[in-house]
Amino acid sequence: MIRRFIKKIRDTVINVLCILCCISAGSVALAQEKGIPVIVDGDQVRYLHDEGKVVAQGNVRMKYEDVTIYCDEAVYNTETHNAFIHGEVKVVSPKGVIYGKDAVYDFYRKQTKIDDIRMESPPTYGEAPEAFGESEDKYVIQSGYVTTCDYDRPHYRLRTKRIILYPKEKIVAKNVVFMLGNVPVFYLPSFTHSLKDKSYPFELSPGSSGEWGMYLLTRYRYNMNEENRGKIHLDFYERRGFGQGITHKLETKDWGEALFNAYHIEDSLYARDKRNELFDEYPERSTLSDKLLEDDRYRTEFSYDWQAENGLSIKAEFHKLSDKYIVKDFFYREYEIDSAPDTYALASYSFPHSAVSLLARKRVNRFWTEVQYLPELEYTLFKHTLTEGLPLYFNSDFSVADISRKYANSPRSEDVKRIHTKNVLSYDSRIAWLTINPHADFYSTYYSENKFDNKDIIRNAFGAGVSLSTRLYKVADKAFVLFGQHIEKMRHIVTPIINYGYIHDPTVSNSNLIQFDSKDALSRNETVKFTLENKVQVKSEATEEETGEQRIWDMIYFSPSISYRINSPNGGSAFTIAEVDFEFYPIPEFSLTADARYDCVSGNFQEIDTDLRLTGGEAHPYSVALGHRYARKENSQTTLSWNYQFNPTLEFRNYIRYEFKSQEFKEQQYIFTKDLHCWLMDVGVNVDRDQNYTLWFMFRVKDFPQVRFGFDHTYHGGRQSY
Repeated sequence: MIRRFIKKIRDTVINVLCILCCISAGSVALAQEKGIPVIVDGDQVRYLHDEGKVVAQGNVRMKYEDVTIYCDEAVYNTETHNAFIHGEVKVVSPKGVIYGKDAVYDFYRKQTKIDDIRMESPPTYGEAPEAFGESEDKYVIQSGYVTTCDYDRPHYRLRTKRIILYPKEKIVAKNVVFMLGNVPVFYLPSFTHSLKDKSYPFELSPGSSGEWGMYLLTRYRYNMNEENRGKIHLDFYERRGFGQGITHKLETKDWGEALFNAYHIEDSLYARDKRNELFDEYPERSTLSDKLLEDDRYRTEFSYDWQAENGLSIKAEFHKLSDKYIVKDFFYREYEIDSAPDTYALASYSFPHSAVSLLARKRVNRFWTEVQYLPELEYTLFKHTLTEGLPLYFNSDFSVADISRKYANSPRSEDVKRIHTKNVLSYDSRIAWLTINPHADFYSTYYSENKFDNKDIIRNAFGAGVSLSTRLYKVADKAFVLFGQHIEKMRHIVTPIINYGYIHDPTVSNSNLIQFDSKDALSRNETVKFTLENKVQVKSEATEEETGEQRIWDMIYFSPSISYRINSPNGGSAFTIAEVDFEFYPIPEFSLTADARYDCVSGNFQEIDTDLRLTGGEAHPYSVALGHRYARKENSQTTLSWNYQFNPTLEFRNYIRYEFKSQEFKEQQYIFTKDLHCWLMDVGVNVDRDQNYTLWFMFRVKDFPQVRFGFDHTYHGGRQSY
């Protein structure tokens, strides 16, 4: 009896103390048996011990881990861990902010049910009469919408009866209506989009060009799951007809990546009754046979890439085209990158000190001349020491191939079986300040026949060489200012290098062999190459205006070299090729790179490439990239790209490519981009070499600005840092 009385008094005292603490501090910190410390603050906080509840009123704040709830009135059940919230509510978490009314929140599972919800999880916003949060990572919105426009009345939205939102991750919806304002634009039975993807699913680009007439290009990008995604092409060309296609990409964690691409168009310009119009526009096609001028035009492509952890690598590409102009006519950017893509399959496996590969390359488009390898097996033994403690090294290459050259639109072919090996023995040594690396090479190749149909040809050749180099440097420790940079230390490194290489006359001249690749071009050669590498490294001082961290970088790289050929087959010895490589990075906003190749025999520059990049930084919103490409027998082109931000909502950029040899503009592009709050509108004009104008418009969602059309061909210049 006495024990029960004492226990009752003790419990009463504890309850009174708890209530006094709540009243005095205005808050309650509860540590539940399941380890959920919920802090409840408010103007008035009461703890109902018998009911296991905390009642808070006025400026209520409830916090658990990284979730905070703000409201006017709340009742928290310490047994179920549920909070019953009345009136206006605001839930803040790392995933975003939720506003609503009359909510129920489960702190243990982080689940919520809320009415009149408004969600803000940039770049995604949404509203609905009711929503249920299964966790902080998944919300189900009923009869509502999502958008990237943060206005109360958004410019556009995706409206549906049920949307599953994974904040910062993706959106999944069924029966979606795309709304512009209050106007429904189109309907989709299913919609999935990754919020990590900066490309919006819908891409529309209208325009006009001389080749296509008026056109409208559309792309719908879909995400089936984390491994499968793609896009559907539906295009209209006034002069060419309707084009349709699909691009699907598969990305797996264990089996690599695959890409499938198909496109088809019934080209109206290729119809038989429009031959004169076709040949007037494309005179080079007038020599083609009717078989190569079918209006049923298509491209089918497949690629696969798998890099296994155990050293196995598999790559493959397949390109089947209806004709050699299909990519040029409708996908010109891809044509510029690779006008005649290869079809091949390559498997390679790496061992600790060697590697083996198997290549199969076959022609699938008869309108191209190609070299086939069916197949080529190659084994490479990496450079490794032959004896312990002695710097004597050996490396080798061995290959077996069945090779053929197939000529375009012809049954003619050249076929050879070839076995080739190259063995190199080298020695690394250092005498005081001089590094010496001599080597000896041996080549042996078997051919099933030569160009004169002689059988079973064996070609042998011997080579040798040596490399001499040293490294000199000087350090300047005195601080100074250079191009506005506070330099603490500068170091100049000079590396002179002399390379001598000799290949004796092969037992079979390369003029007797069918030339498939560089292995067949082996010939007598004796060359000395002189190189003088220069590098200037600097370390900046930490200044108050900067972050306080020092910056170390290579400001200047300058490497001139010249080759001297001894006793060439044409007679005599002479300097042959002079090369120079120059890179300059004085400040982060500026870079200049250049390289040139000069033929000493003919007295002409063979190649010159220069790139200059300049940006104005945050204070001056502009950037300029200027480049020049010179190839003696091909072109001399200057490329200019200029970007300027007139104001926060209007940007201009352009791209110009001018050919000096023909004195004509190869391409001109001028683009204005207008910020429409949640949308970006691009208005662009393209002018090609034939003065054909293409006027195009593009609307992009601001939070997903990347597009896939390839109209924008802005030139970015060379490397921006060493």
